Amino acid sequence: MAAITPGEGATIQAPTAEGQAFQLLQWWQLQEENQALNPNGEEYFTGTKNTDTNNKFFEGTWKIPANFSPAPLTLQATEIYQGLTFTKGTGGTFAGGTPSAYTLEVLLWLVQRENDSAYNPDRFNYISAKYDANLRMWEGTFKIPYQTSLLPNGGTQDVARPYLL
Repeated sequence: MAAITPGEGATIQAPTAEGQAFQLLQWWQLQEENQALNPNGEEYFTGTKNTDTNNKFFEGTWKIPANFSPAPLTLQATEIYQGLTFTKGTGGTFAGGTPSAYTLEVLLWLVQRENDSAYNPDRFNYISAKYDANLRMWEGTFKIPYQTSLLPNGGTQDVARPYLL
């Protein structure tokens, strides 16, 4: 489990990095469904849930625009939509001050952990990322394992299943 500290009062409250990514990617999909925020119907985040009993995964693609400067090398996520209600909270592990920056930080943090055998002895490769300097775009894929539980009101709850140490 890649335990992290969610920010106090943050929009995304999962206590693991896997859970943060799971919530963020679904949060983005909800924002994209809002025609007031996304009047052109753009899709930067796509995802579907595989509900197979033994192999539940939320998987899809993501892309985040980002400007760069070569000397010294810096990358800065740019906003996708205006008017989003989002807060990183205070005192959390991740510091991205905008939804795009926060999401990019979480996804790249997971990529880094997946590449380190101390945190990923099973060598899972569930998050991919690459940067296209010509398009000024980060993009990648995700495949996050999750589990479903039944709620007393007849609904269900999906929660990311941790896969990193």
